[in-house]
Amino acid sequence: MHCKHKILKISDEGALKKEKITLDSSSKIFNDMVDKIKLLKEKIEDEINKINDLYEKTISDLNKAFQEKHEKLIKQENDIKEKLQNEVTKTKENLENFLTQSNNEIKLNERINTGLKKLDKEEKNMLKILSYISKMNKNNQNMTKLSQELMKSIKFNYNEEESNIKYEEFIFSGILIPNKIEFKDVSIDSVNISWNIDKKISNKIEFRVEIKQENKNEEFKEIYKGSNTNYKITNLLKNIYYEFRICSIINGENGPWTQIIKFKTKNFFYDSHIVKNIEEKDQIIEWILSKGNIKNIKLIYRATEDGDSCESFFEKCKNKGPIISLVETKKKKRFGGFTKVDWIKKESVNIKDSNAFLFSLDNKKIYKILKSQWAFSCFSGSNTLVYGNQSDGKGIYLQNKFLSKSNREDQSTRIYEVPSDFCLTGEKDFEVDEVEVYQIIFE
Repeated sequence: MHCKHKILKISDEGALKKEKITLDSSSKIFNDMVDKIKLLKEKIEDEINKINDLYEKTISDLNKAFQEKHEKLIKQENDIKEKLQNEVTKTKENLENFLTQSNNEIKLNERINTGLKKLDKEEKNMLKILSYISKMNKNNQNMTKLSQELMKSIKFNYNEEESNIKYEEFIFSGILIPNKIEFKDVSIDSVNISWNIDKKISNKIEFRVEIKQENKNEEFKEIYKGSNTNYKITNLLKNIYYEFRICSIINGENGPWTQIIKFKTKNFFYDSHIVKNIEEKDQIIEWILSKGNIKNIKLIYRATEDGDSCESFFEKCKNKGPIISLVETKKKKRFGGFTKVDWIKKESVNIKDSNAFLFSLDNKKIYKILKSQWAFSCFSGSNTLVYGNQSDGKGIYLQNKFLSKSNREDQSTRIYEVPSDFCLTGEKDFEVDEVEVYQIIFE
């Protein structure tokens, strides 16, 4: 019995030792698995972070690429319009004939859609592209969606049944953009503009004209809205560059603007045949400004056009208030005179004018009045233009029919502040090529 009990005890101890070894082994395996799971978790987290980074970078790159593509599309808008214009022109005649023959009771959109069927596939897609671009400019909040539509249309996946290009979008693609713009009668403060449009397409068209000064930080300002294809712009500033643009209006909606068009108003004396350049014009204006602020300067007499007789001169120049004369001799001497008092047609009258002066364009000099009681003379009949005293023949005289006769300068009595007897013409007797007289309107 004792031996048997001992054997069992030894056997139990072996089993316990074996079980302990088994438990120790299992614990180690479990710990190893936990470590592997932790490593795997870390790797998974790293991969997730990499995926997130890649996702963010991809989104950023896509946004950047989309923005660049969008900007490129906007820049290409004018090119697309120009290409579209060329393509539409090819079928314009057929479309016009169709619209003319269509029954007035047919709805406008149905007529346009039928007309579009006559266009070939490339033209249709180009029209659709332009339609989307036009929408894009008008509706920025839908930019993403419309850009996607534009991308699809560029692939020429055109579905005629799904197309819904409105009449206004179709005609704004180029047919009704104002063209053949002309400037007429440009002056110091106004200009007449005219433009052309094919009004066979619609009788509902109006136009909007906007203008602003070039290089001035200001918005375009509307100056005309109506159905006429010409307009006179007034109240402009002299010698200034302006920019303007025109668009068609249908059903209250603006079509594309024309390109910005530039023009420049004229300076005073822009129509003179005697004053040669801007510097001379500015010099005369400076002399006149010493007598008051100028509102306008108007040509009222030119000898070669209006006649060189005393009658012709006074018909144009009498009772005009302040005037300035310009004279050019056959030897190309150029001079003139300013008076502020009215010229009147009356025999043997000396006119007093303390504001009068003579000047020489060649010498760039002004000669002020010294003896104002003899500033100029109205001596109709034998003389036309006289600066000086008619009773003693001193001053400068243009005779009746002065273009074909000899005229005289004798400044010996110094009625004006001249340095010599013949400082204006260089000789006592001289012949004249041209005389111009401008009316000065002061503010």
